[in-house]
Amino acid sequence: MPAKKNTRRSFGPRSERSEPRPDQELIDDQEFQRKLEAKQRFLGLLRERFNSAVGYNGRAFKWDTVIDQKTDELSRFLIGKSRLLDFSEPSPILDRYDNAETRNRILSLSQESARKIGIGKSTLHHLRRNARDDRSFAVYSKIGKKIERANHTIEIRGS
Repeated sequence: MPAKKNTRRSFGPRSERSEPRPDQELIDDQEFQRKLEAKQRFLGLLRERFNSAVGYNGRAFKWDTVIDQKTDELSRFLIGKSRLLDFSEPSPILDRYDNAETRNRILSLSQESARKIGIGKSTLHHLRRNARDDRSFAVYSKIGKKIERANHTIEIRGS
């Protein structure tokens, strides 16, 4: 029986590892550096946001300091040096800008009313879609002011 010919074309060895080109190493280093810088920027922004001032023990502290003090308080409680453990103070103020009242205003706003106060169809569509959802959403300040004014001056749909 004659041996079969390999009719498949080969464009290079499959399993052999070739040495990386010198310029490829430079590209990999640059990509690594960009990713590293992006991560460092993100962590910096996160630290800024997380370290807002909070009133605690009659003074203003950053949250990382308060967490450090609460950790020390917990460790003293666990080893028996303290009998008091209080995690209720300071309580963070978590304000939501999309309260139920704002959601109801958006959902009850008619297309004609929205047009009269300067809110376009697509903006109203997106506001309604976000207001129906349970998640938090942002309303631009200019649009929020228009919605506030509409509550006092324009007839609300369903009333």
